[in-house]
Amino acid sequence: MYFVRRIPFIGRHITPHVYRYRPLKKFLTVVCAIFRFLMHLFFGGLTFLIALLGMLFYSDFILKRDIAGSTSTVLIWLILISLVELMPRKYLIENDALTLIDNFHLDQKNTIQALTLGVSLRKNLTASLIPLLLIGLIVQNFWLVVASTGAYAFLLAWNQASSRFWWQLQNKNKLPIILYALIVYLTPLGLVLFGQLENLATSLFSPLGALISWLLAVLCVIYWLKFPAETQFISHMNQMKNKGIQLKLDDTDQYFANGLNLEKSLRLEPTMQISKKSSGNNYLNSLLFARFRPELNKMLKLRLLSIAGAGVLILVSLVVFNRIHLLGTIKEEQLTNIYGMLFFLCYLASFGRPIVQLLFVNCDAAMLYYPFYRQPKAILKGFFFRFRQTILYNGIISGLIFILFLGLLIVPAIKVSVLFYFVLALELAGLTLFFSFHELFIYYLLQPFTSDLKVVSPLYKIIDGAMYWISYLFLREHFSGYGYAIFIAVFTLGYVSIGTMLIYFLAPKKFRIRA
Repeated sequence: MYFVRRIPFIGRHITPHVYRYRPLKKFLTVVCAIFRFLMHLFFGGLTFLIALLGMLFYSDFILKRDIAGSTSTVLIWLILISLVELMPRKYLIENDALTLIDNFHLDQKNTIQALTLGVSLRKNLTASLIPLLLIGLIVQNFWLVVASTGAYAFLLAWNQASSRFWWQLQNKNKLPIILYALIVYLTPLGLVLFGQLENLATSLFSPLGALISWLLAVLCVIYWLKFPAETQFISHMNQMKNKGIQLKLDDTDQYFANGLNLEKSLRLEPTMQISKKSSGNNYLNSLLFARFRPELNKMLKLRLLSIAGAGVLILVSLVVFNRIHLLGTIKEEQLTNIYGMLFFLCYLASFGRPIVQLLFVNCDAAMLYYPFYRQPKAILKGFFFRFRQTILYNGIISGLIFILFLGLLIVPAIKVSVLFYFVLALELAGLTLFFSFHELFIYYLLQPFTSDLKVVSPLYKIIDGAMYWISYLFLREHFSGYGYAIFIAVFTLGYVSIGTMLIYFLAPKKFRIRA
């Protein structure tokens, strides 16, 4: 009702007395409960649809022949669920459960076990039992339903039992956790590569498979309910909850998360290198970036490791698939489809937003009150200094992406020419310039922030959201040929040129603290 009363033209006609009307509260509670149940049922069916698509891919592209659809679909569904549920987890108690215990002085152990058991039963009903019953009735396979439901019950029970087991183990030795995670991820991959999914389905969806699944589920439930250190485990959960609440209280605005985290993690270095030629506005910016250089470098390393890890994994997979003759010849025209994906990747990895947050939180929020700081020449000097720093970080990321693409030369099935790499370099250079300029441009032109770190410009929010959706649309589109990459480079040059003129003439009026 609170949000309904905030709807324009409608909310003003709803009196605050509705909050006191108990029958309405009960009605809305029942409606919300039914809606949540239907949503869980919908997402449970959605996983089956994804599994069906996975089965079709496995049948058409891996085995090159038709396989039994129902058992293979359910098996792939179980594998997808297992990749999530079987991973090592340390903290599974919801904050809402701990808050309920504190507010009503309930018994911690019994309440948490009852609430968690209720959630597990609801998941088993909506995401497993109902969809599996429908499939079982369609294909008339009773053991498929019994074994699959048992396997899912085991996954949910293992989820709770393993969280306590890993919690006991975390301070002793992390090697078993790492080995376990590798087994969880590599086993499905091995089954797919060696074509053993059908054999596993035959063994799992049988009377013996059903018995083993339910037996394992019961053993995990017994371990969970009889866990000897439950009191210490819950006490640790309480400490984690209090830390989470404190973090939420400290977070003034979600947009400034990176800027505030950089400020908190700042460590003053006794030997900061600042150019002796810098003076005035440039000296201030040099000092700012010198202070935060270690933290920015950490962010850069994390981005580089993530991109390099994903890139190397893809290259290794291509080489392996080529060796076992699962990869056909890929022509250069097909590779140009990847240009749209690079737009989205550069958007996610860009340093534009973190640097803008850093600048406002640690410099501009104080300096924008002084008129000399908003003079056209001072604004342009500061803008281009910051622009160069952003290009430096984004350029390193683009350089790594280009190097990873050079790795395609080691895959015999992929044929690429010098022209492909020339156009790729042109696009990456254009994307580096675009994402380094764009965030600073709208920041200087709109300056949407208040002194207490609030975003008050609706236009800024619209542009910020539109940028994400544009990047996502580029990800979905499949561009062929080199026209798209050339367009990005030409558009960026025009955008930077026109944007620089707009900043010179408009920023002195717009670049100020919002009320």
